[in-house]
Amino acid sequence: MFQYRKKEDLPVDEEECVHNLFHSMCTIMRIPAGQQRFVELQGMELMIKCLKELRYAALCAVKVINYAITDNKKNAEKFVATGGLKYIFPIYL
Repeated sequence: MFQYRKKEDLPVDEEECVHNLFHSMCTIMRIPAGQQRFVELQGMELMIKCLKELRYAALCAVKVINYAITDNKKNAEKFVATGGLKYIFPIYL
């Protein structure tokens, strides 16, 4: 069930699939309604979980968070309120 939990390296086709999913989320974040729906469906919490694990998806999650909080004060406040700064600062340092 948790076959990917211990592995860091993904096969090339699975890595491409993950990349495509995160790029799709970034595209959705360009629409204000998409940003609002993202937060309603706890997308911010999911991205923070990706940041916590510091694996392959962490850098993609940073990109999605960037799009989610761009021009959206409510989403930025949600990110700070859920403790996202604690996980994103070490990535930038």
